[in-house]
Amino acid sequence: SRFVKSLAIRLGTPGDPEHAIRVLRCVFGVLRRRIVPDESLQVVSKLPLILKGIYVDGWNIYEPLSEANTLDEFLFEIRSSSQRNAYLDFANDELAKKKIVTVVNALDQFVYDGELNDILHNLSREASEMV
Repeated sequence: SRFVKSLAIRLGTPGDPEHAIRVLRCVFGVLRRRIVPDESLQVVSKLPLILKGIYVDGWNIYEPLSEANTLDEFLFEIRSSSQRNAYLDFANDELAKKKIVTVVNALDQFVYDGELNDILHNLSREASEMV
């Protein structure tokens, strides 16, 4: 998809769209575990079909929400993702923050009015400072 290719370029890996998909899946997975299902469904409703599929892939709507409150806990969740190579794709804090912000900024074209930024701001003070 054009979005995945564009995201790969933004992430600095233009020849590796699989990397972009892995990063996107990790960010989506953490968002799903941190916001209520109704809010998740509002986000999903605004995404193109391929991104909807990536967002809901592996989603257990009944899974309890994460209780993580700090940026360190947020980054730990990203690295602990079941996605292959998550610990490498988000190898250090600065790289992880940069990739999360890149994904959020790229998705802003679909989720208007900074809704994703608002969601991140509600996660924790530290997480909100990333964007």
